[in-house]
Amino acid sequence: MKKIIILFLSWFIVSCGSKVAFVKYGPVTLQKSPEVLSVKSSPDSVPAEYIFHNNTTNKIVFFSREAYFASSDGIWTSGIIGPFDTPAVVNPGDKWIFNDEIFVPSDVIDSIIDEGKMDGEKFAFVQIFHYTNHHIHCEIVVRWTVKLDYSQWHQDIVKKETPYYKVQINPAYFSNSAASERLDSFLGYFYKVYSGLEKTLGYLPIGGGKIKLKLTEWGGFPYFAPAASGPFVSIPASLIVNNDDWLYVVFPHELTHYFLLTEFPNPPRWMMEGPASYFAGKVCAALGYQKIAVDDGVKISKWGAEYAAEGKDYLFTDDWPQDNTGDHPLGFGRAFQLMGDIEKLCGSDIFSRMFAQWKQDGFRFPAGKSSMEKTALVIDSLVKLSGKDVMKLFREYGYTGK
Repeated sequence: MKKIIILFLSWFIVSCGSKVAFVKYGPVTLQKSPEVLSVKSSPDSVPAEYIFHNNTTNKIVFFSREAYFASSDGIWTSGIIGPFDTPAVVNPGDKWIFNDEIFVPSDVIDSIIDEGKMDGEKFAFVQIFHYTNHHIHCEIVVRWTVKLDYSQWHQDIVKKETPYYKVQINPAYFSNSAASERLDSFLGYFYKVYSGLEKTLGYLPIGGGKIKLKLTEWGGFPYFAPAASGPFVSIPASLIVNNDDWLYVVFPHELTHYFLLTEFPNPPRWMMEGPASYFAGKVCAALGYQKIAVDDGVKISKWGAEYAAEGKDYLFTDDWPQDNTGDHPLGFGRAFQLMGDIEKLCGSDIFSRMFAQWKQDGFRFPAGKSSMEKTALVIDSLVKLSGKDVMKLFREYGYTGK
């Protein structure tokens, strides 16, 4: 949707080197539209257009950007979103038009409201563009006003505490008796999933504190978010209201992310999705939904078989290709298979023992290390606990580290 471009030279920051200042004219000036990002629903995507003008005699090269949300007073901020590669070369006197689709997630709105920082119906979105000007690293910080332009944004969220969760519920989605009964039923299932994961993984997350669970969005996908205001799991209300069987395996998957990533953040790449589905399947089956767990495992294992058949070798690297159109990379399936083979070699309780030991030792994956280097720490733990030739197994899966 095209709107009139309005020049806002005084609303962005240009910085080069260590100096930051508000400028009216500089090496790069900006036109952006619309004036305000108007959010029509929750969540929502808003089209936005940036036009950058190169006012210098040098070639300017844009290379990346990141962003964050903030309350109007700037006291509350979300985590950094990105960075994203944003390559563009702008010759002297030329301009670069960048069309963006800014996604405003419900959890950002919920968090600002929770913190008491919603200024009427407004908050801020800040996007930082990085570029070089004659080999000097510079940046443009663009601040947008975001306005909630829909009648339901201030809907009172019902907060309900259960033994393991602090649940936020949008009551509009569960207003009839059938939907309310399904909500109660799934909350009972969520209780059992927590208990099942505690036994499977060998510990309680966040010191046994209650997990924030959001049932405030209608559509979309379930997800775990390590948000600045506290980690949480979000489940679309539609999955509950429509009694979707997928929820029986995808909720344990997302809760596994919560267990593992709050306690052992920054794991090697392969320890993200594969283990989450592996442990989710075990819990789902143990709670009586064997067919759902088996079907999910068969689908994921097929990806692993394709990975091996095609001779791929990225499992223990940091950068995974998108080689499985419309879904997770095939490496996800290969990691899932690796988890099963580790258990076969080292014993059915190897993971609960390893995670419990890690928690006792205060283990953390070191920042700045590669997936290969972090994998070496996992192998070392498995060898110490099992006495098995774990290195041989990892070599069969393509591990080339020491």
